[in-house]
Order: sequence, then structure tokens, then C-alpha cells
Amino acid sequence: MKPISIRTRLILLITVISCGLLGGILMVVYGNLNSAVQTKVVDDFEKTQNFFNRQELLIYDRLIESAWLIGQNPAFKANVSLGHPPSVAEAVDELAGFTKTDLIMVTDREGKVLSWMDRPEATGKAMQDMPGLGVVLSGQYPEVLKEEPRLWAVEDQLFQVVSVPVEVDGLQLGTLTLGTLFTDYEAIDLKGKSDIDIHIFLGPKLIGTSLKSDTEEDYRNQLEAFADRYASEISEARDSPKAAPVFTADFRDKEMFVFVRPLGDGAPGYYLAMADKMNQLALLNILFRKITLTGAVGFLLALLLAMWLGNQFTRPVLEMATAMDQVRSGDLQVRLVQRSRDEYGRLTGAFNEMIQALRERLQLSRYVGSHTMKMIQTASGMDVERSQRLEMAVLFSDIRGFTAYAEAREPEVIIAMLNAWLGFQSELVLQYGGVVDKFVGDEVLALFIGEDAVVRAWDCARHIQNYSPILARERNEQLTVGIGLHYGPVVMGNVGAGDRLDYTVIGSTVNLASRLCGSARGGELLITEETMNRLGAESHQGYAQESMKFKGFSEPV
Repeated sequence: MKPISIRTRLILLITVISCGLLGGILMVVYGNLNSAVQTKVVDDFEKTQNFFNRQELLIYDRLIESAWLIGQNPAFKANVSLGHPPSVAEAVDELAGFTKTDLIMVTDREGKVLSWMDRPEATGKAMQDMPGLGVVLSGQYPEVLKEEPRLWAVEDQLFQVVSVPVEVDGLQLGTLTLGTLFTDYEAIDLKGKSDIDIHIFLGPKLIGTSLKSDTEEDYRNQLEAFADRYASEISEARDSPKAAPVFTADFRDKEMFVFVRPLGDGAPGYYLAMADKMNQLALLNILFRKITLTGAVGFLLALLLAMWLGNQFTRPVLEMATAMDQVRSGDLQVRLVQRSRDEYGRLTGAFNEMIQALRERLQLSRYVGSHTMKMIQTASGMDVERSQRLEMAVLFSDIRGFTAYAEAREPEVIIAMLNAWLGFQSELVLQYGGVVDKFVGDEVLALFIGEDAVVRAWDCARHIQNYSPILARERNEQLTVGIGLHYGPVVMGNVGAGDRLDYTVIGSTVNLASRLCGSARGGELLITEETMNRLGAESHQGYAQESMKFKGFSEPV
């Protein structure tokens, strides 16, 4: 007997459910009730929107008043005029104690941050491209709020902000920005006592909701998935020059009326107002019950049939899903039993073949040469089948004292030591966006490609030297690391013959970096002057400079 295909079973199931449910109940409900209920929902949404506009105006007025008072304070102006970030930070800390605001940022006249409340790492960052700040840097005060407030998106946070210039006798000293954060509190406040739920978004990210759930994290993930599923409807409503239309959507097995309203300009912030459609049908529930009762028998029969059919073709899917979860957790020894000759049987066979191939590729991927190929191909888009010339930073590191250490110890101890010292260096190389090309005994060859390759390689080398003494103390080992670093052209490609190839780099840049590493004493980092110049003139301060002769190079380096 020829097995029934999955496609045939699926068509049968969809036909029964569609005819029994959609044809008998939903068409009647939507046809008779939707227009009347939507009119009521639109009125409720308009009331919510008007209330929110008033709230925005109050927040804006409070921000502009606070910014004006602070900007006119002589002591504050004096700190800004000094252009000394610690002094300005101290003033900002004092302001944070009595100013009801979530964001306080002060810049100099060029738009560089002098101080940012709770963000000391932002000091010196150029902010002139933030929405509205360029106008304020020209000395203009913000206009009275007319339609849309100014928004700033900072990482995953959304602020309503006001920026004002800081001046003394008409001389522009910098700017002051105050802002309030959109959170669950704002969503709850906007909801009030209504039955409309409010969800605040920054792009695809949920940043505030008026609803709570026993599984709050799961609930937030479902809201973000909902916004992604209806992205086109939300975008159309958010960007509409007129009043945003109401549309219907499914959420958590409920049909909802949804209204979208942008929070302001400068950042993709908006809120979703959602109302359960069935709750809006409270006055028409009698009619709904009669319609539901009419289709109850058909629904029950369709449900029983769907459960039987669903069990027949979902069991293999569940087995496949369980096996995939095992693979995702790292278990590549899983294998499925092929029970049929239909599409599921073919899928099971293909799955088993895929797992076998993954096991083989996993063994190959542990060799560092393949990582080099992936990094270069991703960064430059080059064809790894052909040799090409590239610009990159080449870093060599070598463990000093290894020979003496290895003479007096067992092989197992030596291997453990190498794994510890080479392991932490490999982690730092990956952390700074590089890749380990190969290990040669106690030596590491690392490559960095991209516009900021030198900066990342420099930071990685210094981090290695800073951590090496700590590791030596922890392991009670008299070992250090010498490092050589150079930037320049290299030839990259497959080197070798036959079936034994190594994807690596060669050239004078590699040779010079290796010579530098060989000349570096323990704890030293040797870097060529032309590479150092790529870091900027200030990077030379505090470091010794000398010329050195190397084998294979006619001129001193």
C-alpha cells in the first residue's frame, strides 16, 4: 500500500478546519460586528493619544525650564568654560541630586562630551550629529513644542530630550542636554484606568509595557515577535502623515485592535496601543454565543479529526525537533531511526547524513588555518581559492624561558603550561577581532585585518603583556612573553602541495614581525615606527625608540 504523503494529510486537515471554523463562525462574527466595534475603539485610542500629547508637553516644559535654570547658573557656566571633564562631571553629579531627569549631558562648543551622567566612558565622544544638537551648537534655543518632541536613542534606551546652549556674554561655551527615559512606568501612566494596553518600542526593541506577566521575559519576547510579524502595518501607521489607521492583528491567541503613534522625531520610537477585540464585544456577546453554539458540533468534530491527523504526522517532527535540540547543545552523536519511505523518511536520512558531515567538519575546524581563511574571506570578500596581496597587522609572540622550563619537566606538565599561556593569548586575539593563524611550538602568529587593524593589534599586544605577569604569579612560573608587531602588505594563499595545504601569509611584513619578536626581551613589545605612526603622534609618548638591524633587511629598521 502506497503511504499517504504529508502533503495529502495537511490538505485534509486544513480543509476540515477551514470549513468547520472559518466558514461557520469567523465570517459571521467579523461580518456583523467588526465595523461597530472598531468605531468605539478608534474613539478610545484618540482619547489615549490626546492624553499622551498633554503628558509630552508637560515633560517638555519641565525639561526646558530645568535646562534654562541650569544653563544660567554662574557656577555651572564657570565649570563648562574650563573645559575640564572632571570639574564638569562633579557639577553634573550635583545636578543629578536635585534634578528629576534621567539624562544629563554637557558638551563643549565643538560637540564633544565633557560629562554624561552615569556614562563616564562617553567623555570626549563627538555628539554633534545627535538629533537637534547641531542647531543648539550654533547658539539657538529650542522652539516651543508644537507637534513632535525630540528623541534620542542611546544604546537600547529612548529619551525625550531638550538641548540648550551654554553661553557667557554671547560666547558659546557648549551645550546642556536633559532627558527623560521611556520605561514601563510611562506605559503604565499612559494606560491609566483604561482597558487599552500600551507598549513602547525603540525600533524592534520593547522598552516599556503596561502589562505584567508571570513569565515577564517570555511576554516581552512575544511582544517583540509581534512587532516584527506586523512590521509593515506598524511602519505604515507610524509614518502616516494623517491620523494613523487602526488595524487588527493576532497576539497570544487573541485578536487585537492595534493603534500606532510615533513618540517624536530623531529616533524610531513609537508606542503600540492594543485592545482585545473580544472585550470590545461585551455588549454583543449574546449574538456571539448563539453563533458559537451553532458551530460547536462542527468544531468538535473538526478538532477530534485534527488531533488524530496531527498526531500521525507531528510525531516524526517532534522527534526531529528533539534531535535538533541535542545537536544545538553540542551532541553530534544523535541518530534518528528511519521508519517510513515518505517525505519524513527522506528527511530522516538527510538529517543523519548531515550530522555525519558536521562531525567531520568539526574535527577540521579545530585547526587554526581554517579560521584564518574564514576571517579573511569575511573581512575582505576575497576568493580564498586564489592567492592575493592584502594589508594587515601581523603579531608574533613568543614565550621567554620556555626552553629552560621544558628541560626539567614531564611532557604532560609542558603541554598544560603551553595550553594555559597560548590559550589566554588566543582568547585576547579573538576578543580584539583578530585570528590565530598558527602555533609554532611556544610561538603564536596572529593576524588583524580592517581599517582599525593596527589599533586592535596594538591593544591586544599590550593586554597580553599586562596579563602575562599575573598568569606567571598564579602558576608560579618564571615565564614572560616577547612580542613583535608590524603592519604592511602580505601575500595570502594556500601554501604546500597535494593534499597537505596550509592557508597562511608570507612576505617581508611577516618576516619583519617575526624578527621583531625574536629581538624582544621578556615583557617587551617591539613595533616598527611606520606602524606606530598609524596609531597617531600621541602614541609615541612614554616609549623608547631605536634603530635595529635584522637579517634579511639591508637597511636599519
